Amino acid sequence: MAYDYNYTYNDVRIGMDPHWAHITNDIYLKSYLSKWGHGTGSLAKDILSRYKTHYGYALNISEDSLVVEILAHYYCDGILKLGSAAFVTAGLPGAAAALLIQGVRALASSHLTVIDCGESSVDGNRHIWDELQSFRGIIEAVLVD
Repeated sequence: MAYDYNYTYNDVRIGMDPHWAHITNDIYLKSYLSKWGHGTGSLAKDILSRYKTHYGYALNISEDSLVVEILAHYYCDGILKLGSAAFVTAGLPGAAAALLIQGVRALASSHLTVIDCGESSVDGNRHIWDELQSFRGIIEAVLVD
C-alpha cells in the first residue's frame, strides 16, 4: 500500500500518513520480535521519532500504548488461547484483562497484515490501547517472556 512516508527498521516495513503509523505484520516483523523479544519498545520509539522528524510534530500516541497495540496485533491468536486468566494471574486487573480480550477479539475478525496505529481522533480502537498502556510490563511479560 502507498503511504505518505515509507521506511524499514531492522527489515520491518513501516508506512506513515498524517495521524497514522502502519506496520507490516509479516515474516520480517516475526523475525524481529523473535530475535529481539522486548524490542517492541525500540520499534515504537523509532516510529515516534521518525514520525516527528518527517512531519515536524509528534504522533499523538504514547510509546506504551503503541507497544501494547503492536503486541496485541502480533500475538492476537496467543492472547485468545491464553484467555484473561493468564493475564489476571500475572497481575493484570480483571477489567483490564477483559478489555484486552475484547480488543483482540475485534482484531481477530479483521485483516491483520498491516497493523494500523492511529491517533484517537482517527482510530476507533486507540482508547483500548491507551487504557491498557499502564499494564505494558505485565502484557510484555505474559506474551514475550
